[in-house]
Parts: sequence; C-alpha cells; structure tokens
Amino acid sequence: MVWRVPFECWWEAGGSVDAAGSTLAYSPRRGEVALYDLRTRQPRPGRFHFGGGEGPYSLALTPDGARVAAGWGEGTLTVWDGATGREVWRTRPRRGLVGALAWNPAGTALASAAFYGCGGWRSECVVVTRPSPDGPQSRVVWSRRYNVPNTVQWLGPDRLLLGEEEGSRVVAVPGE
Repeated sequence: MVWRVPFECWWEAGGSVDAAGSTLAYSPRRGEVALYDLRTRQPRPGRFHFGGGEGPYSLALTPDGARVAAGWGEGTLTVWDGATGREVWRTRPRRGLVGALAWNPAGTALASAAFYGCGGWRSECVVVTRPSPDGPQSRVVWSRRYNVPNTVQWLGPDRLLLGEEEGSRVVAVPGE
C-alpha cells in the first residue's frame, strides 16, 4: 500500500521514526516539534516548543517512541515526554549546531554530533548525554577538527557508528 501525506516541515530537521515504525517526529516549523501517528495517519495532539525562531536541526525518538529529543542551533538538547508533552530535561553540552542525534537501544543515552564549540576553534565532537538525579550528564566520546559526523547510530549499548564525509568510524562509548 502506498499513501502520501503532505508535511509542512522545517527542512533542516529531518525526522525520526521509533523502532516499531508507528510514530514520526518532525518539525512543522522553526522552533517546533510534532509527532505523527503512522498507524492512524493522524497528527498526535500537542506540539513541543523550544522558543526562539531557530531549528531544530536534528530529531530522535527513543526506540519505544516514549520520548523525543531535539538538537538546536546553539548546542541545546531538549527531551520531551511524547505522551504528555512535558519537558523531561534540557542541557547544553556544547555551543555549536547539533547536526545528528540518536538514542541508544535502551533509550537511556543520547548521542549528539555538533559543529564548533567542542573545545577549540572549528572543533567538532560527539557527546553522549545520560539523565541522572543531578541533571543530564554529558561526556565527549569523539572530537576532531573540520569534520563533524553527519549521522550517528548506536551499534549496541557501547559503540557508535559515525558517518562522515570521508567514510565511517566506530567509536567506543564508556559506561555510566
């Protein structure tokens, strides 16, 4: 079966689908994130707002679709509860544009790739952020100058596949 639904989208954000293929996260306009039920072909109620007129530039749903994360132009990561729309946490582990996001298979850690602001001029990095009772905790797991990964994908609980212009690489992710 083929069906088409026109989406008005902020083109920079791309989209994200949960592991079951039942929910799509997308950005209908700058500063907003929305969810779409792919089974019923209907938008889910509520929109998530960041404020300001920028981004998001990347989106990621947890594998179970329970939470949605957005990466913004000035380095902020925001996570919302998909059912209630309540902001779960927000952090800014770096200053640069968040170009790629991915949740680990358990939905407990968020990997993010960013331009600039990762410790030096024109430095790019991948950061893994985990929620904790004291607030989100972030750790740089990879950094380089002039070549930010454009895709991030988990290969199990402790490895990331980073897609770059020059190829791909696997990076180990330290435990909590």
